Amino acid sequence: MIVKLIVIILLLGALINLGIAFRCLTNTSIDRRKMAKAFTYRILLSLLVFFLLMIGVSLGWITPNY
Repeated sequence: MIVKLIVIILLLGALINLGIAFRCLTNTSIDRRKMAKAFTYRILLSLLVFFLLMIGVSLGWITPNY
């Protein structure tokens, strides 16, 4: 159960960083450094979710619905 909670928190963090990057992209004064940092964090969080899911399934923490 705790693994699922961690995955949800990481996904919410990725969505928040996507929103921050979108806001930076649509502003007239574009802060490219802040936008690049937000995209980097989003990719990092998405990769963490992916690897956590793969580890969780292989160790039996998460059972897939077939």
